[in-house]
Amino acid sequence: MFYIDGTYVMRQFHVTEAHIGIVNIALKELNLAQQDVKIMNRKRNNYIIKNPTGNTTVQPGDKVLVYGDIKNIRKFFILSGGIQTRDTMKNKIRGLIVYEKRVV
Repeated sequence: MFYIDGTYVMRQFHVTEAHIGIVNIALKELNLAQQDVKIMNRKRNNYIIKNPTGNTTVQPGDKVLVYGDIKNIRKFFILSGGIQTRDTMKNKIRGLIVYEKRVV
């Protein structure tokens, strides 16, 4: 994450099926501009669209570079379930360790 100032950040996200609030929806329908969030580019299959238009959609597997208010970026990209929290990752790692101990 690249902090511009206290409230604005630039960050890249890997879009997953869990981002149900933004997947396969035209950017203009998401009203990101009113939320003070801008998708700077979208990468799909090594093809980058810079400054995507309102008709552009994002799909699972895309990578998007996002700029804007950190609270609203969290709302659209983190709290939607697409990004795992540290606690979620810790629990998954614990589960893998337990699984490995059972196998060995």
